[in-house]
Amino acid sequence: LFERAYSSAPWTIPGTASVLTGLSIPEHGLGDSGSNSLSERLDTLATVLARAGFTTAGFSCNPLIDAARNFHRGFEVFQTVSWKAISEVEPAVKEFLSGVGEERFFLYLQPTDPHVPYRPLEPHLKRLGIGPPGDIYDEKARSVLDRWYAGGDVDSARMERTNAHNLDLYDTETAEVDRFLAEL
Repeated sequence: LFERAYSSAPWTIPGTASVLTGLSIPEHGLGDSGSNSLSERLDTLATVLARAGFTTAGFSCNPLIDAARNFHRGFEVFQTVSWKAISEVEPAVKEFLSGVGEERFFLYLQPTDPHVPYRPLEPHLKRLGIGPPGDIYDEKARSVLDRWYAGGDVDSARMERTNAHNLDLYDTETAEVDRFLAEL
């Protein structure tokens, strides 16, 4: 139970830059500077550990955390798969882990699940007993909320069913990440 949780940033790029550098947004410069690339002048956890002899690997399911933005720095192995479930990088992660043997290593995982749009894999829906959603809003949640806030034509009961279904999908994706991490 986390009674208090803190984030250095409200979105992926500056938040991940803080995690990997240990620096605040003003220090690493990926807040509102217009830059979305990690500076070459900054050490990352991976670069420091690699210099100390660690084998390093990073796996990102978020397309914003990729080599084009310099997030690969210090990693011997770095793989980005855009918007895939964490289970889709599972074979590559296990392959990396099976190859390190007794070496000291650093493994960085950047899952996107749970994240909208929620697309849990069918086996996980079945495992948690989550069936077809029924009559819900299929359009983007943001557009339905915008209409609702403006007093537009939104069926409250249907909105509640949509929210409940999205919560089920969120829970399913969370359970999948939890399963994967427990196995690791």
